[in-house]
Amino acid sequence: MLSEEKLEDSYTSQMLRIKLRELLIYCNRYCTFSAEPEEQKKEADILTAVQYITEHYNTPITLDELASSAGLSPSYFSKKFRLTTGMGMKEYLTYIRLNHAAMELLSTNHSIMDVAMNCGFSDSNYFKDAFKKSYNMSPRAYRASKANTSMKEGETLE
Repeated sequence: MLSEEKLEDSYTSQMLRIKLRELLIYCNRYCTFSAEPEEQKKEADILTAVQYITEHYNTPITLDELASSAGLSPSYFSKKFRLTTGMGMKEYLTYIRLNHAAMELLSTNHSIMDVAMNCGFSDSNYFKDAFKKSYNMSPRAYRASKANTSMKEGETLE
């Protein structure tokens, strides 16, 4: 966040909001995991899965793959993941991918399809639908509205 703040370009305020939102989610999850040492040990496999998703969001990730790496059955892993994080594994994966997509939409001129592929979505139509559901506007409208907001603030697009 500090390096983003130093950039001071037309995307800085939006990027800082996104990063702050992501930081708060991480803090919330970390507090959940570190509430008690015994609890932390019980949830270590889920924390590992969350870290893996966060680091590999742009690659294909399956429930079976994560469950297997945690040494749990897919159904038990899914249930435990939801209890620990408050959302399902696929929901969390989509959330992380959409956050990265929003940042990419604001910081690049990549096509919507390229943004979708770069963020791990194999279907650009699904990406557009998921983005619209989460942000209440299409990826194209999101990019345009943020560009218009920046220009209204007196900044120029690069």
